[in-house]
Amino acid sequence: MYISPSLRELMRGDEVAGINSSIWRGLFAHAFGILVNDIRGQVRPNPDSPEFIFERGLMFDILHFADLALIDYAAAIEKNPSSSKYYNNRGMIYLMTGYPRLAVLDLTRAIELSPERPELFLNRGKARENCGDDAGAREDYRKAVELGICDRYPSLKICK
Repeated sequence: MYISPSLRELMRGDEVAGINSSIWRGLFAHAFGILVNDIRGQVRPNPDSPEFIFERGLMFDILHFADLALIDYAAAIEKNPSSSKYYNNRGMIYLMTGYPRLAVLDLTRAIELSPERPELFLNRGKARENCGDDAGAREDYRKAVELGICDRYPSLKICK
């Protein structure tokens, strides 16, 4: 399995960015899909697959390395432009880093690909609200409720 030299250094280090090495190893194991079976050669992640790249971006996202997450989400989208989760995650990074208009574009594309997912409408509602489009945000929140977001997340503000 290929692990870049810089990632190998992070995995060996005692502490990186205030996070001890066992936590780093756990995050890397999750992000790269490395299982105990990998030691026996039974699992071979493909570092060129869009899902592998997406999972690596997710790891960076979890660690709040937004710039690195954006790079990987964009690469995953380039390799597989038909995945709504890739657009959703990149859109949420845009929203968190102060680019709500770019977030709306990505979240709109995610909705086009998976219009049955209520969380996409919830997320686009947040992005529209940040753009000052209160009417569009209310429309998205209504659609999220209609699609059952409150069944999964009853404590959301829009569910009360």
